[in-house]
Amino acid sequence: MKTGEELTIEKVVFGGDGLARTDEGVVLVPWTAPGERVRVQYQKAKGKRRSFRRADLQEVIEPSRHRVQPRCPHYQTCGGCQYQHLSYQEELKIKTAQIREAFARIAKMPEAPVRPIVVSPRDYGYRNRISVHVDERGRIGFHSVGGKSLVDIKRCPIAMPEVNAELEALRKKQRAAVQCGTRWEPGHASLRHPDLPPGGFAQANVFQLENLQNLVRAVIQPAEDQPTWKHLVEGYAGLGFLTGKLLDLADQIIGIELDERLKEEAATWIGTLSEADQAKVRWIGGSVELELAEVLLPLEAASTLVLLDPPRGGLPEGVTQMLARFRPQRLVYVSCDPPALARDTARLAEAYRLVSATPLDLFPRTSQIEVVAHFQSL
Repeated sequence: MKTGEELTIEKVVFGGDGLARTDEGVVLVPWTAPGERVRVQYQKAKGKRRSFRRADLQEVIEPSRHRVQPRCPHYQTCGGCQYQHLSYQEELKIKTAQIREAFARIAKMPEAPVRPIVVSPRDYGYRNRISVHVDERGRIGFHSVGGKSLVDIKRCPIAMPEVNAELEALRKKQRAAVQCGTRWEPGHASLRHPDLPPGGFAQANVFQLENLQNLVRAVIQPAEDQPTWKHLVEGYAGLGFLTGKLLDLADQIIGIELDERLKEEAATWIGTLSEADQAKVRWIGGSVELELAEVLLPLEAASTLVLLDPPRGGLPEGVTQMLARFRPQRLVYVSCDPPALARDTARLAEAYRLVSATPLDLFPRTSQIEVVAHFQSL
């Protein structure tokens, strides 16, 4: 293949790269859009032989009608965002298509019940916290595309104004230190909206928090002939962010959380509940892989719901095997990785039917997608 080759982008795959097909295989090109004609420079192949090649975008010959001017001057240099070159509506369309494709390709479900995406009220200025890095030269910002350098950032367009004010305060502190001859130690800093506590986990898009909680609550609602679930088991439960909206839907709630700090924060939250709610909420310290079977063993499957919110990468295979063994009546799975969700759906297929998968755009302008999936025991 020659460099400077012209390609037509067929679609945008999960992760944000445009996909083109050539006689020699698939090519992935960032910062592109479906239908665009582009000129690319092929990257040198690294490591083992792959089924695709990567290329850098040189020129957009025939732009998409959905292409817009990025708001960030560091876009395509900073590695934080992938969709600022597209209208928000096109981004949502692409993300929904990626979820459908994951189910079709990985779970062999071309007609998966994917519902309309829950749109973020803001596509810019929504993040209530960011983590910035500081290098030995005193630059403050985010890792570059590829992670080999640091991009000096004065303002992040997807962060809330209050968070950008924290960034400017940090930069002033750094400049003052340099002027005084003080050595500026490399490291990182978590910059948060003033309303957020200094430590602990917090969802980054404050404008989608209630939408996420309401979506989870909607798919957890018991059947009409069943006023509440006898048992609600929440794996990867954190500090109770989702649980707080579900107290009236279950007679007993059991949370499983490995992180000791989050477990302590959950205990603080539980202590603020009424005596009746405190009596029915219990948090277990440990991994879901080790604790779930023991929790499910004495419970009646027909009146038990399991809520799982695993980290990126999805569920360990042992967890899907436990679910297939005990078969609690309903499973609600909050995923931040559509391919992993599709893989786990395939693993659960002999024991569960996928009722719905609802995307929620928790991180506009980035490649991340949240999906709330509802499974029913067969």
